[in-house]
Amino acid sequence: MRRTLLLVLLLGSALATWAQQPADLMPARFAFEPSLPYNQNIPSPSQFLGYDLGIWFSEYATISQYALLLANSSDRVLMGNYGRTYEGRPLLYLVISHPDNLNRIEEIRQNNLKLADPVNTSDAEAEQIMENHPVVVSYSYNIHGNEASTSEAAMQVAYR
Repeated sequence: MRRTLLLVLLLGSALATWAQQPADLMPARFAFEPSLPYNQNIPSPSQFLGYDLGIWFSEYATISQYALLLANSSDRVLMGNYGRTYEGRPLLYLVISHPDNLNRIEEIRQNNLKLADPVNTSDAEAEQIMENHPVVVSYSYNIHGNEASTSEAAMQVAYR
């Protein structure tokens, strides 16, 4: 009798657990500034990948292909390579800005170096540079190769 009761309780618990609706782990997709216009000629990461970001692991080669697509599809994106991983994969970067800024990227780089050197750059020179110098922001993704979320965030930020 005890075995039967135990079996019924275990079976009942298993059925109750099975019957519960699974929790929606992603109840709402996060939209980056949904009211701002997107370039309709450039596919979103989800359109390019065929799945929403975060659903599957996006491989390095696919992420690199998306970066290349952005660089080839927009006059606001410049792609470069700053080295190789220990596996020989290219380390890529994207510069995203207004086309006028991309046309003078070396000037902006040199001025940024001057602004970072207060020993050799006077306050007056720094003030003059800052009058026409765009804000430079650097995002670095994937310090650890097995952390997929940063690569996927990078695709969304670059698309935006």
